[in-house]
Amino acid sequence: MKKHIKLTYSFILIFISALIITGCTNKKGEGQALFEDGVENMKNGNLPIAYRQIRQAVMVFEEENDSIGMFEAKTYLSLLCSVIGQKKEGYELIKSTPYFHVKRKGIYSSQYYWRMKAYYAFTLENDYQTASVCINNLLKLDSIDFPEKKTYLYMDKANQAEMFLMTKQTDRAWEVIRELENNPLEDDQYLSQTYYIHALLLMQEGKADSACEYARRSIKYSAKYDAPENEANAMKIIMKNDSAKGDIASYIRQRNSYDSLTNNIRGNEITHHIAVIQEQHKFDLTLKEIQRKHMERNLWFGGFTIGIGALCVIIFLIYKQNKLKLKSETAERMRLDQEIEYKKLENELLTLKMQQTKEELQKQHDDNADAIRQLASSDDRKNTNTRLKMLEATLNTNHNAFIQYINKNFPQLTHNDILILGFMRMDMKPQEIASVLGISVDSLHKAKYRLRKKLSVDSMAALTEFTKNWNNND
Repeated sequence: MKKHIKLTYSFILIFISALIITGCTNKKGEGQALFEDGVENMKNGNLPIAYRQIRQAVMVFEEENDSIGMFEAKTYLSLLCSVIGQKKEGYELIKSTPYFHVKRKGIYSSQYYWRMKAYYAFTLENDYQTASVCINNLLKLDSIDFPEKKTYLYMDKANQAEMFLMTKQTDRAWEVIRELENNPLEDDQYLSQTYYIHALLLMQEGKADSACEYARRSIKYSAKYDAPENEANAMKIIMKNDSAKGDIASYIRQRNSYDSLTNNIRGNEITHHIAVIQEQHKFDLTLKEIQRKHMERNLWFGGFTIGIGALCVIIFLIYKQNKLKLKSETAERMRLDQEIEYKKLENELLTLKMQQTKEELQKQHDDNADAIRQLASSDDRKNTNTRLKMLEATLNTNHNAFIQYINKNFPQLTHNDILILGFMRMDMKPQEIASVLGISVDSLHKAKYRLRKKLSVDSMAALTEFTKNWNNND
């Protein structure tokens, strides 16, 4: 009897071992498949899906105790975080990941490790020393592992030139930039960063016009290769020069382009954030499905345990069911929290767009007012007639409702009377109004006095109040 029990027990142990070995064999390679699918989705622009897959790959690699797999997955996840606006998460990932030298076709984990570590140290902590060390390590890898891919080498050298510039090694920065420009490649993606650094170096030397020329070149290649941060930084250089030269029209055009670009960057980050939350929910559902299948396997295995083992299986099932229920409740709470976060982000996006629209309108109003004031105060007497026509056009555009109201309700007013009222509404000073109309300040005061009589207004203060505070409801 004891021998029979021992044989039965041995059979059960062998069966359990076979199940475990089968499960491990099936699971082996799952992390690599998830990782490669995530990288492919990154290349195709499916960033939220790639985020979910690579995160899941990290979890599987941890279960498989695959250190190199974790290194590659965490490095790519850090890279992905920089694109979708999760920079703090990306920096924490790369800082907590030990380095491995990995070289295989189509995967550049070791290169991305140093590149992302340099990027986060530079952008988040202004730690130029650490960033410079990381760039040096990256350049060594570029030359050793992938000497045929000179585009990446050139891009990293351009970043190195920026490190030299930030650490006040101007001569070395010039040396790198000239090397890149004097030895061009057919794939000119690196020129976005190269021309931007060239522009910065020229600005540092006080050659603003030449700097703007290189900034425009940087904008051209940044737009071509979708490098919005370089494009925005190059626009700042041009705006700075326009402001210094007093070229208001060019400054306003450039500023509008810059605001539109930065708004798109911010909007894309919010959109990616929302999509990532949705994919995270799918990731949680996937984990729940894995747990369910694991539970089914346990139930199937429990059918082979009879007798005394049946009680253990029942206790185990009760425990697992309670644990699964608790996890389901936790997952449900997380889902509800994520929905709340999703709605909150939607509201923030709507508020952001409304605020941006309000700021753009206010900015346009302020810019127009500044341009009008400069135009009105110009000392160039030869252009008096041109200035008057431009101010009339501005008046008819920005205060059309007010002009129509005056024409309809006060037909006795002359054209000059209406212009005086309109210019007062535009906050122009008496000297500016007199200069534009080609009359003296005393003549303007007399004209205002006659206006008061025509409009039946008691005082000059009341006339000013009427022009400035009139609205469509009056």
